Amino acid sequence: MNELDRIVQFFEDMSARELRTGLATVVKTEGPSYRSPGSRSLICENGTYVGGLSAGCLEADIACRLDGAKYPFMVSYDLSSADDVRGFPFGCGGNVQIHVEPIRCPAQLDFVRWVNGTDEPAVLVTPIRGGEDANGVHFATTHSGNAFGRLLWHAQIDACIQTAFSSKTSRCVRLEDGVELFIEYFEPPVHVTIFGDGEDALALAELGESVGMSVERFSRRDLRSDQRLPLKRNAFFVVMTHDLNLDTTAVGLAISTSPRYLGIMGPRSRTERLYALLTDEERRMAEEMEIHAPIGLDMAAETPREIALSIASEIQTIARGRKPAHLCHGLGAIHDRGPVVEDIKTVGRR
Repeated sequence: MNELDRIVQFFEDMSARELRTGLATVVKTEGPSYRSPGSRSLICENGTYVGGLSAGCLEADIACRLDGAKYPFMVSYDLSSADDVRGFPFGCGGNVQIHVEPIRCPAQLDFVRWVNGTDEPAVLVTPIRGGEDANGVHFATTHSGNAFGRLLWHAQIDACIQTAFSSKTSRCVRLEDGVELFIEYFEPPVHVTIFGDGEDALALAELGESVGMSVERFSRRDLRSDQRLPLKRNAFFVVMTHDLNLDTTAVGLAISTSPRYLGIMGPRSRTERLYALLTDEERRMAEEMEIHAPIGLDMAAETPREIALSIASEIQTIARGRKPAHLCHGLGAIHDRGPVVEDIKTVGRR
């Protein structure tokens, strides 16, 4: 279950108790910040929340602001060493602006369900300032043209949407009449397909789901059956049945789907034996892709759960386009937040 799933479920629980809730979204950051633009938290007036904007301090302050709020509003926080929000001195050194939408009915979260349900990248457009006639309006689209809602703004906003797709970043844009929009890029959850039913495979499935990956697992019995397995294309495949013949079958199936990642459990000598069992066409295709064998990051993993952590960490690193590295050895910021606000001088409202 990813963060958006948990937000929807939390609202269903809170609405039954008739408590005020607000959907808070980080839309701008300057300097160090706990989360990036696009991070969300659904916050209840009693202080409970799901998701995360901070380590909990900002959520507590926003909870106090929900009393009587009927329309979306902005909250700004200076997280310098001198700042003290309701008794919490931060010392982070950055600035965060958060857009808060009071949520009263399930339909207000339909846009969350929509973007979370797509299996391709999407961009969400939300008015955050100066568009009083568009409070609570959301428009979302995928690259292929599937859409949610109705775009209320000038056609040049399409260029901003395409920029979000190409740069894979979220940012605010300011129209010439002062209206600000938050244009947010969404990646679908990382889809992991696991072949295996050992303790390590079960641990990997559990860990992957806990960090928001979309996980499906096929057992050794599934691989032995004559039924065609419903495999997704461009997924992250993990082969760990601990049966050489079944692993060979799984690798052949995975290769045919153009995987984003293919990892094989076991030492190099075993993988070489596996390659020898592939068909000539499968072997040719395997030689044209990078196969991670042995699988996982070098973490001296021994136990099934340690092995699962090693594999999940490698998948997460590759999915985010990074190379394994120690953050303490890097220079500069951990995250590239991009520009705070982009002015679109030539864009006006219809």
